[in-house]
Formats: sequence, structure tokens, C-alpha cells
Amino acid sequence: MKLGKPLNKMRDKQLNLLFQLKNYSKQFQQKSFAPELDNVIYFPSFTNCIGTHIVERFSDTKKNILEKISIIIKDILYSKNYTSHLLYFNKSFKDYNKIIVTWAFKENFNSKGVLKDKYFNISSDQQKKTLWFVIFMGNSTPKKLKKNIVLLKMFSSKIFGNIIVLKNFFSNFIYIFKNLDYLLFINSNHNFFSKKMVNFLKPFLNNQVKYLLMPYEGQPFQNEIISYIKQEKNKIKTIGYIHSPPLAMPSNFLYKYNSPDKIILNGKDQEKCFTKILGWKKSKVFLFPSFRFLKNKTNIKKNLIYLPLNVRDIKIVYNSIKFLDNNNFINLVKFSVKKHPAGNSEKNYKTKKMIENLIKDAVSVKSKNKENFLIFIGSSGAIIEALERGNKVIQISDQPILDIYSDAIWPSIKRTKLSDNIFLYNLKKKGDLIKLGSNIKNLSKIFN
Repeated sequence: MKLGKPLNKMRDKQLNLLFQLKNYSKQFQQKSFAPELDNVIYFPSFTNCIGTHIVERFSDTKKNILEKISIIIKDILYSKNYTSHLLYFNKSFKDYNKIIVTWAFKENFNSKGVLKDKYFNISSDQQKKTLWFVIFMGNSTPKKLKKNIVLLKMFSSKIFGNIIVLKNFFSNFIYIFKNLDYLLFINSNHNFFSKKMVNFLKPFLNNQVKYLLMPYEGQPFQNEIISYIKQEKNKIKTIGYIHSPPLAMPSNFLYKYNSPDKIILNGKDQEKCFTKILGWKKSKVFLFPSFRFLKNKTNIKKNLIYLPLNVRDIKIVYNSIKFLDNNNFINLVKFSVKKHPAGNSEKNYKTKKMIENLIKDAVSVKSKNKENFLIFIGSSGAIIEALERGNKVIQISDQPILDIYSDAIWPSIKRTKLSDNIFLYNLKKKGDLIKLGSNIKNLSKIFN
């Protein structure tokens, strides 16, 4: 199969989309939207929520009205999962001047109750005078917790969950007279959680605390925490660490009124994107080798097809894999499928089964390419990690404007079009998208 020329037409569309979203969100920094301002605005390009619906509207992504309504309703109703909570902590632990707000599952704790944080690659007992505020995402909580850990577990109130969500919706209904989109954002599950989260964190923000650090994703609860600190605890310095590999469409990282005082990035391409495109001031941006992605640690395997958080179009995935196989670009019988850990929708399971059947029915042939490829479906930052580790990468996308990487945003990327929905990637230079880190002993250098 003959490869096409490098595709450049998409770069203007992607840049224009980011600038449109930036200008759109600025309107919510006006006093008329106080006190929330743009805290409630969240533009992920990789999942289904109200913010993604707005991103797709600006990108002219075609969805029927029922799909759009379904996304909005599911987002709002998901708030019921945050209507009850359990908070575990040791009241005797008071000797801390730093707080790290992070996420974890049960498997991230050892038998002694020590947290091994996957975003910073350190254990909770390695960082002195630090309180770890952990948003717990599993079902069964650890049997033991070290005294410097606060564990917050949210779940649905079986009796009053829907009533609480409806009450919240109608209490915010006044925003319909200001802006319909804002009404949707302020009723999203992300914003519902942000109010809960800040109230749980407040008692731990005592006068001894000098720093608050977060693996930063631009989520509403993170900006709500920063907003509270600026207003009530302004001596605390807020630090955000961009733990995820660069996404093709980094719209969730657009600068907000209540963004961190300091943001930690892992590569020169990221620095350019944040300062030139996403609106961050250079004085707030600092470069460090990755804490999460280390030179000597990788879980990436060869000949895998990775599914995204949400599969959009099964037909495009099917036709694209058939195209690669029929043109002998890959030897499909050598591949296996890996589901996203949180991708538990019916469509995701159907896609996995469909690909496995294709692999089962495939005939072993000699591929025209000797390389072992990794195939990613949809949006995935793991594409960048794979490239930085020297892997050959193919991406299948049904929404290229949201999924595919452009050198206008990420200069180190080289992209080649194989078909309308299939793209091949290489790096012009390693280390500028993610500079892989070394073994981490503590985080003291980022608190200076």
C-alpha cells in the first residue's frame, strides 16, 4: 500500500476550534457570572459530557438531536453518584504544610495503608509533612490507611439521589436568563461534584498549609478549589501537574480565571501549546521531566489494538481494520484487543467483540511492513507515550478534528494519512512531547 502525503489541512480547523472555545469561555469571566465565573466550564474532547457537546458543536460534528439530548441528560443525572459520601481520616495528624489532592483505587494501597500514587510515582510516606487527600474510585476501601491520608468515597443515595439532583437543577434554573449553555454547565455532574469536594477539603486547609498540589486536568472541582483558596486562603500556593500525555485537542487545559498559580509540564511542545495557544502566561509555566512516565517503566506491548474511553462509530472502526488487513499493512492475526479500564459502555464491549471476531477470522499473511504496530482507536494520549518509547503507531478516528495530532499544536509530530480515518505517526524528535523521567524520591523540587 502506497502511503499518502503528510496531511496538513486539518491544522487550521483544529487551531480555529481552540481559539473559538477560548473566546467563548472568556464571556463567563464577566461579573454577571460571579461567583462561579468559568470554574464550571470544562471542555474534554475524549468523553461524553456537556462540555464535549459544546466542543462538538463548534467543530461541526454531526450528531442528531436525540444523541445530543441524551448526552446532556446522562451528564446531569450522573450527579446522583455524588449525593452520598464516606470520609476516612485520622484526626490526630496535624503536622503538615502541603496537601496533595489525587485519585486512587484500592490496588494503589499496600497492606499497611500506604498509597503509591501513580501520577507522581511516589509513596505517601516518602513526602514529609504532607497530607494526601485521595478521591477514591473503587468499591471496596482499603482496610488500613496511614494517618496522613484522607480518603473520600462518593456514591449514590439510593433513596434521595434523584431528588437531590432535581432540587439542584431547579435551584440553578435562574441561569437560563443569562445563558442556556451556562445553565447546562452549572448542572453538570462535574460541577455538582466540585461543590461537594470543596466543602470536604475546607477543614484541612489550615493556616500551616503553604502548598496545594494536584494532578491537574482542568476539571471544575480543581478550579473551584483554587477559587476558594484565592478568596479565603490566599497565602496557599496552588500547583497543577499535567500528568497526562498531550491530547490531540487539549481543550480541557484552556486557561481559566481560577487556574493554578504554577503549572508543571513535561516537554517543550507542551510549553509552546500552553503559552501560545491555550492562554497561559510564561511566568506560570515550569518544565520538569515526567514524574508519571519513567524511562525504565512501560506497560506498552506490541501488536495491540487499544479501545478509547468511548467508541463513537463501530462501522468506521470495522471498515478501517479491514482496510489495514486487506491491504497487508498489518498481519491482523498477530493482534489482540485492549479495552480502556473505564470504557464499560455496551458499544465498547460490542466493538471489542467485533474486533476479536475479525482477528479470529483473519488469515495470516506476510505484511508489507516489518514493524510491529500499536493501533489506537479514537482520542488517546497513550499515542504520545508509545511514540516517545520508540513504537510505531496507527490511529483510527471517526472525528479527526478532535482525535488526530497536528504539528501546528504539537511540532514534534509527523502525521501521514493512510485513508480518511486512518493515520500513521512518527516523531521528528524525541523528548519534546514528554521528557521521560528517572526514579522519583520526593517532590521537593517543585515546591520551590
